[in-house]
Amino acid sequence: MMLELFYANNYDNKSLLPVFRDQTTKDAYFNNLPNKYVADVNFNKIGEPLIVKMPFEHIYWYNYGRMQMPISGDWFYFSVIDITVNEQGRSVIHYEMDYWLTFCEKNRVVFDRCLVHRRFARNSQEHKLMPKQPFAPVRMETSNIQPITTGYSILLSLAQIKIGGTYQKGLTYFCIPDVDCEEVEGSAISLFNNYFLNSDIVGAWLCPFKVESYNLNGWSNANSTSGKIGYYTLSSMNFNGINLMPYKDMFTIPISDFTTDEMTLSGVCDAYGNIIWTIPFKRYELNRCKMYIHMSAQTCQVEMLFGGTSIDKVKNSSFTFACPTIDVVLNNWSDYCARTRDYEMQSRKLQNEQALVGAITQAGAGAMTGALIGSAVPGIGTAVGAVAGAVTSVAVSGVQYAVNNTYSPKFQKIEDEQYKHSQDTLSLSGTSLLEYVRNNHCLYAFKLIGDSYSVNRMNEMIATYGWVVNESWDGENIITTFKNSGLSVGGLQMDSNIKGGIPEAWKGKLAERFSNGVIMRRVGTW
Repeated sequence: MMLELFYANNYDNKSLLPVFRDQTTKDAYFNNLPNKYVADVNFNKIGEPLIVKMPFEHIYWYNYGRMQMPISGDWFYFSVIDITVNEQGRSVIHYEMDYWLTFCEKNRVVFDRCLVHRRFARNSQEHKLMPKQPFAPVRMETSNIQPITTGYSILLSLAQIKIGGTYQKGLTYFCIPDVDCEEVEGSAISLFNNYFLNSDIVGAWLCPFKVESYNLNGWSNANSTSGKIGYYTLSSMNFNGINLMPYKDMFTIPISDFTTDEMTLSGVCDAYGNIIWTIPFKRYELNRCKMYIHMSAQTCQVEMLFGGTSIDKVKNSSFTFACPTIDVVLNNWSDYCARTRDYEMQSRKLQNEQALVGAITQAGAGAMTGALIGSAVPGIGTAVGAVAGAVTSVAVSGVQYAVNNTYSPKFQKIEDEQYKHSQDTLSLSGTSLLEYVRNNHCLYAFKLIGDSYSVNRMNEMIATYGWVVNESWDGENIITTFKNSGLSVGGLQMDSNIKGGIPEAWKGKLAERFSNGVIMRRVGTW
């Protein structure tokens, strides 16, 4: 029997699993290995030590070999376990059969249904489909951060609005589409007191976008106030079952590879770095976005939908956040003038007039009664007295009317002063507009990456030992799969069920290797 011994670093018959392009390439590889030992030996059975005449000091460094069966001509490969010397001074080679390299290219090993714990990726893109791996970065560093919104808008819900000098009751949405710092300091909301009072405001929010860049179909055309800023309105009566809330068409996120994996965290944050939303694990092609505003009487939310070429809402690819509320201060004097003052003045005037008319009417009735009694009784004294009394009563009432008219403005002035100097009240509590605007409170897309040490460590572990998958394979040709992967090295660990035309004990030995985990490696010419 022909025996060949080699020094080969690529084989240990345990974790290393060499893969050749084909049987011809494998034969050529071993035929061309340098410094090999070739001898003709006798043996009785596989597994029995081999005895060679070569001195121990000339042979001890060989770690791998193969022997050729005399009848079939097939090569059986083995790893050298130990080399001893017998009593005749000959070297005794103890070995363990390498059933993988012996039978892998002969299609004698078939893998039935297997539970795969770790494996290499079948192709360069399959890593996107792998489950989350048990790795976490030691620390994360900012890779990129870019604003995805600009400017600010104020959104209001009103109980009523004045159009053309006439109040229109019913819920109305009001939008001040673009707010800058100058307008905030000048109180942007107060510029529209000709259209509503602060007491008409049911809800007030700051939207971190310029809503004028949104689709505002169904809203009123833009108007201007004091030549500074415009507004849009939408009455709830105009809905007709159709959502007419503002939305912004799809736009591109200014960050490449906008995704999240073991060593990358991408998403949306505010100006203070507070994370609002993160991309779900290994969701790709989320580099485009569409935004919707959702309003009700007391809520205002912005929904952001992420996608690639499509804007369809995809589960876990959208989020909604509440627009921050802003302070609304109720000016008691302005509200009093607009709602109550005229009413109170007119009411006081009518009360004075009513008192005068009542006194005159009462005096007239008294005179009439006196006259009737006087006609029934001899003499005219009673009638004359009644008339005189009526005249006197009317005169007194006229004086009182004049007095009331004189003092009513004075009382009104006192009441006016009371309202002018009364403390304004906070009708809606939120955050100062100026604080948001001065701190550039817009939204940002961010991308964080793990430190280089953590990234390199994970990549090396995956390249060597494979991805943690815990999945089943059924009848997969492992050699073909590895060859098609394009990898030079790939890890594989599985509880295998091996079938094929080799003894059961050999199948068990081969299955044990895969159970412990192997590193498949390309060897030879490819």
